Amino acid sequence: MPSILQQKIPIEQILKFAKTNEEKANVYLLAGIEKYDKALPYIQKMYEYNPTSDGLSFLLLREINKIEDFVFTPYYTLFQPSLSYDFWNSKGNPSIQQILKRSETDRIYAKEVLRFINKVDILKVDNPFLWQSSKAYLLFITRDYHSCLTLINQLEKSAPDQALNQIKIIKALALTAKQKRGEALIPTETQSTLIANKNNSQFIFAIGKELEYLGNSTDAALLYSKLANTFNKEEADANKIVFWKMKTKERKAYHTDEYFVDYFDYSDFVYTTEQTQNLIENIQKNKEHKDSFSVFKYEVLKDQIPKLYDLLGTKYIRQNKLENALATFEKSGNQYWNRAYTLWDDKLNIFDQNPFYNLKYTPQFITPIEKIRLNKYTVTKQLINYLQKAENPNEKNRDYYYFLVANAYYNMGREGNISMMRRLNGWSGYYLSNIEDEIEFRQSNLAKHYYLLAKQYAQTKKFEALCLRMVVRCEKHKIEYNIIEDRFSENDNVDSMISLNKYYLDLKKNYSDYFDDLVSNCDNFKAYFEARR
Repeated sequence: MPSILQQKIPIEQILKFAKTNEEKANVYLLAGIEKYDKALPYIQKMYEYNPTSDGLSFLLLREINKIEDFVFTPYYTLFQPSLSYDFWNSKGNPSIQQILKRSETDRIYAKEVLRFINKVDILKVDNPFLWQSSKAYLLFITRDYHSCLTLINQLEKSAPDQALNQIKIIKALALTAKQKRGEALIPTETQSTLIANKNNSQFIFAIGKELEYLGNSTDAALLYSKLANTFNKEEADANKIVFWKMKTKERKAYHTDEYFVDYFDYSDFVYTTEQTQNLIENIQKNKEHKDSFSVFKYEVLKDQIPKLYDLLGTKYIRQNKLENALATFEKSGNQYWNRAYTLWDDKLNIFDQNPFYNLKYTPQFITPIEKIRLNKYTVTKQLINYLQKAENPNEKNRDYYYFLVANAYYNMGREGNISMMRRLNGWSGYYLSNIEDEIEFRQSNLAKHYYLLAKQYAQTKKFEALCLRMVVRCEKHKIEYNIIEDRFSENDNVDSMISLNKYYLDLKKNYSDYFDDLVSNCDNFKAYFEARR
């Protein structure tokens, strides 16, 4: 049965029946309990009528918890607060900028609550330590780190045992957040608090975010690696899992926000090559240290250096820096590549087709002239080799090598057989992302470039036509990316995009003798490739 407050009876009308200050305070207590948004006016009134009530301390603590949610849920995770008091007034999903603006607005409200606490007679309230510790936390929330730490140092001397750890957590956050951007480290006192709270994922994540905002992405990643993740650890407590997301560009086409539960996927999407290199170097330099904090910090990543080199090399592939990628992939080592992206691995994508000679969903039409063990290192090495041959003016088969190069780049895309060269997540093909090479991944522009070069150096009309047919495929990907708003079209019918695909029209007009063969049946590709000479 709903209470009289839930029935929207004005509180003034209810107060008419309250005969004493204590009863009036209790009315405000009930009203404050039922108010899920800002309840400061009720707290102020309750203090006016009954400052010694333990209910007043309860309302204050509840308000602090709400402010924590209002400010830090968006600030650290970019999600809306769980108590979203303006949800029903919002139109659609708010942008990240709106969510962060809301967080800053709620910091202003935190200052209002702080001003009220400063006016309170601490000797009158039920739980003075609670009020003082709440003040310290509000000072941190409002970014007055100096005053926060001054008060915390006083409170540590008198803190009850059950509250001391929470005080140290606030202190650790303030010590971390007060540092200058570009100079932030994990303070010594924060280190001991992190170790003492090694199972508190939300606290570890908050310290990581403060460091990241201050420019220390290396220590941030190391702390993110400590987050519990039930996707990998069945024994992990679901309450310890932290979910967060990243800022994304607004798109018309079908897409999803990027959500994260661990350091690796986040580093994949967000960290630059320089940040990733710095992380690897830091691990290599410090992983053997035996002090308790180093053991804690490097516990997870000390054994993942080959995987991080895979990540770094993949980032170089996205930038088309092949030499950098090759040198980086080599550092992962044979032991890593003997397992990665194979049937022994747990990934969706595996190296099961040679990307230079095979195209997905297409019958094989090129006879391999050499075989290699397939992994990111060997594919990159072979790609560089074929590029050098194709670009050599003295090479008689430039068209052939340009075609193989184009095949490899095509296969690195969404519909290719080595998409893992660009994407570490096997599901990446199903949604748009903000990874730096997303356009290339979807449009196959590099493949188109090299198919056109193969056509330029072709010595027969038939092979020219085949090269152009492959360009038509690439252009189709580009058109789909640009015009499909709801979801990616799975329609392989080139005719549906005739009016937009200029290469299709070129093929039909200038290679009419071969047109039907090439657009009607991929089985014909073999004859056209063999007609290269």
